[in-house]
Amino acid sequence: MELFSEVNSSLKEAAETISSILTPVRLVTRATLVDVLALAQIEASFLDQKIPYQRTIVEGPIVPTSISGPAIIISSGVETKWVVEAKKLLISPTTINVKMGSENKVRTGVLGTVAQSAALAAKLSPSGIRTRRQRGMSCSGQWLRDTLDSVYDPVWTIIRDHLQMEGTVQVLPITEITNIEELTLPNLPARTFKRLKRAWGSFDAKERAGALSELVLPMVEGENVSAARLEELVWHRVIGTDWPMDLASLLFHAQNEWPDEGEVLHAGRVMDKLISTGLPV
Repeated sequence: MELFSEVNSSLKEAAETISSILTPVRLVTRATLVDVLALAQIEASFLDQKIPYQRTIVEGPIVPTSISGPAIIISSGVETKWVVEAKKLLISPTTINVKMGSENKVRTGVLGTVAQSAALAAKLSPSGIRTRRQRGMSCSGQWLRDTLDSVYDPVWTIIRDHLQMEGTVQVLPITEITNIEELTLPNLPARTFKRLKRAWGSFDAKERAGALSELVLPMVEGENVSAARLEELVWHRVIGTDWPMDLASLLFHAQNEWPDEGEVLHAGRVMDKLISTGLPV
């Protein structure tokens, strides 16, 4: 995903070295949903390219200095960094500047670990079957960040639109999604929504815009969903080819299924699902 120059140089350098390493590379992450989504992208590319590796999932905080290389560590550190001498790549949420709109206005956002891991995976295995299978989930980390719960997230928008442009996902209004988890919109007026779905095909663009605005009004007046996230949930649902549900619905279920105990075991199972199916549930 050649979108963010701030981190691409580190990922490129790491990919060039890692792809030629003969000894197993340690893939290390914490047992959280977002970290597993990140590491699964990388593990898929390793399997596609037959790069030897060892998966390590831990419960507590990770101390990168205690891990010897070669290694890739999904970290909560201050920035993504490739440590050449130790052959260690730390992938951390990184603040970046992006240009948007016809005037190329500069906006600042945070690029999460899942998108960075997907970019590394694409460098290591651009045509790998397992890597491509998970491509649609590369925006999942941005969705799970709390940024959209308060403000507009330019990084989310750029990644979402990039995946749509390359044909990996579709971005559709809620009325064109066959199966959604309605609890992602707790104030959704169910009867109005069902009537709107039935009539949707007969509406022109202006009527559709008006109908969606009417549908969203009770949810705007509620306090459960921010305006920025509500806009994505109603107008811009992300769904991949052959997915049973859209991204927001899949991640809702993945979060709800995450246990309070036995996280490492559960995280490993979710990793295996992501590798084999491309989905976390």
